[in-house]
Amino acid sequence: MSVLYRLIFAILLLLPGVGPLQAAYSYGDPTHEEQAHLEAINRARADPYGEAAR
Repeated sequence: MSVLYRLIFAILLLLPGVGPLQAAYSYGDPTHEEQAHLEAINRARADPYGEAAR
């Protein structure tokens, strides 16, 4: 039975989006304005009520 599990695991590693063959995404460097927007979004996600009170 362990041979079957090893085979299934090996097959899953080769499937796109499942194993180490998954594509790495590169979004580049955000501009200062984009970075400020990202930080504001993340602050709002972390503490929505506190951010609404600002």
